[in-house]
Amino acid sequence: MKRLLSMLLALTLCLSLAACGSKDQPSGGEGTSQPQSETSSQNSGSTESKENSKNVEHPYEEFPELEGVVRVNQTAAEYCADAPFALVKRNRTSFKVETASYAVIYDQYLERSSDEYYDVDLKNITKAEDVLENMKKQTAACLESILHRADEYTVRIDSKENVTVNGWEMCKQKGAIELTHQFPLPYESADFVAYSLIKDGYPIYIMVIDKPDGTDRIDIEEMADKIAKTFREYED
Repeated sequence: MKRLLSMLLALTLCLSLAACGSKDQPSGGEGTSQPQSETSSQNSGSTESKENSKNVEHPYEEFPELEGVVRVNQTAAEYCADAPFALVKRNRTSFKVETASYAVIYDQYLERSSDEYYDVDLKNITKAEDVLENMKKQTAACLESILHRADEYTVRIDSKENVTVNGWEMCKQKGAIELTHQFPLPYESADFVAYSLIKDGYPIYIMVIDKPDGTDRIDIEEMADKIAKTFREYED
C-alpha cells in the first residue's frame, strides 16, 4: 500500500512539472513557455543583446518583464519568442498567454489546418505585410477564447509599417478586432498591435490584444515591440 501511494505521489509531481513548463521538458513538437535563466530574470531595466551558435545573424534582446519563452517546433514553423509569463496554452493553431487586461497570441501557418480550415493560401503570402491580411480567418478563430463571446470577429488593419528587427524583415501592424453579436456587448472592438514575418517560407505573427474591460491596462504597443525583439531561431 505504501509503495502504491509513493508511485501515485511521484506521478502527480511529474504531471505538475509538465503543466508548468519544466526547463528539462522537451518540446515534442508543441509550443511551450518556460522560465528564462536566473541571469536574464535578474537584469535591470536595460536590455541585453544575445548571440549564440544559432542566432549569430539575428541577435535578440532580453527584457526582465518577459520571464517566459514560447518554443514552437512545428513542421512549418520553428522559432522562439519570449512571453510575459511562464505558462502558455494551446489555442487552435496558436499558443497564447493571457491576463485580465491583455493577451498575446503566437500564431503560424500549420500544414493542413491553415489551408483546409482557414483558407490560408501560401501563394498569396509573399511578404511580411501579406501575413495578417491573408490569415484573418485563422486569427478570428484564435480570438474566440480570448475576447468576449461574439457571433463574429473581424480583423481590421489600420496601419502597416515594414521594419527590420534584429535582422528579421517584419511588418508592424496596428488595428482592432471588431465584435458583432445579436445582443449588446460590453465592448464592440479591441485594439491590437502585431508583428508578422515569413520564416523559411512560412508565415508567422505575434499579436498583443487589449481587453477593453480588463483591469491594470498596459501599453500594448510597447509590449509588442519588446516581444518582437526577442524573436529568434528555435532552440531547446
